[in-house]
Amino acid sequence: MGGLANRMRAVDSSVALCRRFGRPLEIVWIRDAHQINARFSDLFDTPGRPDVSLREATLLDRLRYAPPAWRRNAKLPLFWQFLRFGSRRRLSIACGLELQRKGAVPPPFALRDRTVFLHAWWQIVPTEERYAFFRPAASLRAEIDSLVSSLSPGPAVGVHVRRGDHAQAARRSPIEAFESRMDALLAAGEASSFFLATDDPGVRARLARRYGHRLRFREGSSDRSTLAGMRGAVVDLWTLSRCSRVLASSGSTFAPTAAALGAIPSETVEASAP
Repeated sequence: MGGLANRMRAVDSSVALCRRFGRPLEIVWIRDAHQINARFSDLFDTPGRPDVSLREATLLDRLRYAPPAWRRNAKLPLFWQFLRFGSRRRLSIACGLELQRKGAVPPPFALRDRTVFLHAWWQIVPTEERYAFFRPAASLRAEIDSLVSSLSPGPAVGVHVRRGDHAQAARRSPIEAFESRMDALLAAGEASSFFLATDDPGVRARLARRYGHRLRFREGSSDRSTLAGMRGAVVDLWTLSRCSRVLASSGSTFAPTAAALGAIPSETVEASAP
């Protein structure tokens, strides 16, 4: 579950967990109109790994594995999840968040004959694979290469300005804070151009007026409810990863995921406290 970066982090973490304990991994990829309206194969090459199986969710999967919530599904998935996995092997969202904070391995993984249900978008353990499970589809790789080659010579800095439904990013990372940091990098000679990824056309227009030929961005939709928007998000993520560093929005995992993907520094841009 979750958006692109959160989902990639969860898969990457699960691959590392299962490899550490010599256990097979099954991934159920849920196409969600509000978060990722795309099949795995729409975005990525099919991974050829004997220890990992991946399949698209069926309608029944959507009911079984969905987060239990009164408004969305009257918590019906909770009954099936407890029946199938039991309370100790079904890790609640709260439990997963606690494990993520501590970097702790779920205790049920020590039981090799048990199936463990890891819910949603956790990154429980770090991994050194750098998201090797994910390889953008060929047409997207060509677009990524084209964008990277269009950047000016010298250090190119990636900039991710998240808006949309992300209240924390909008509140703590105002556009003025990004402009101040980008100006400082230009003045110090630490940036010669910028690649911008944003879900806000107004932000794109404002920064384009300010930085002119120094700014590059992907044309097209950033709407997660469309296939074009999701394919664009993959292009944005991998292009950011090929910059010299990335500037991130507060609370968003998108730019930090790009930084981990490319082994480059990530810096969260926030307004100074009053």
